[in-house]
Amino acid sequence: MKKVSKVSTDILSDEGVASVTTDLPDYAPGETATIAASDFTPGSTITFAIADLPSDPGDDGGAPDVYPHWSVTDGGIGDLDGAVNGQVVTSWLVPTDDNGTGSGTPDGLNATLDLTATGSDGQVARTTFTDARNTPTVSLEVSAV
Repeated sequence: MKKVSKVSTDILSDEGVASVTTDLPDYAPGETATIAASDFTPGSTITFAIADLPSDPGDDGGAPDVYPHWSVTDGGIGDLDGAVNGQVVTSWLVPTDDNGTGSGTPDGLNATLDLTATGSDGQVARTTFTDARNTPTVSLEVSAV
């Protein structure tokens, strides 16, 4: 077993060490996370699952959120790199509201999210990432006297 990062659990396969990563460690509600699952068996189908960690479910209260899972076949529709190469690239939109109601605290806001990628042949890789509050932008105007 090989560890790729502190927050990643990877499983050794015949193809190498299966891993899953995000392009950023932290996202604001409404941002798109780009996700890459690598070193899976070429041509396999990868199922992605995201849920709040029970120990850090975020600001929306209640039980941790479990988001709908989705599957992408390596080289198929939804694989953003389009190649049968053991890597699936996909994306996930970070929720902007509470359970699709259009109001309330965004699901997952200030939560640590657990991302699991499971290959059709049983390989599994995990990592975590977080969301963030939208930080207000402050602009200063300087004028000469």
